[in-house]
Amino acid sequence: MTLSNPSGSGTATIASILILQDGGGFSVASTTCGAQLVGGSSCVITVEFNPSALGYSSGVVMITDNASNSPQMVDLF
Repeated sequence: MTLSNPSGSGTATIASILILQDGGGFSVASTTCGAQLVGGSSCVITVEFNPSALGYSSGVVMITDNASNSPQMVDLF
């Protein structure tokens, strides 16, 4: 997924990128996101799914930063 900080906005300070999950199997495989994301730039978060058992799994990528609407959440199914 791509995390973007719109042009004209200040620098975003990224405190954490976590996965909250039910059923397991999700992980952050890699990220190009550093501790700061300047306005007008973006970074990539790659999420892998490797289930250990059959059945339903779901999760949420939670990105905590200095934005007023933090944390940002992305559902995983």
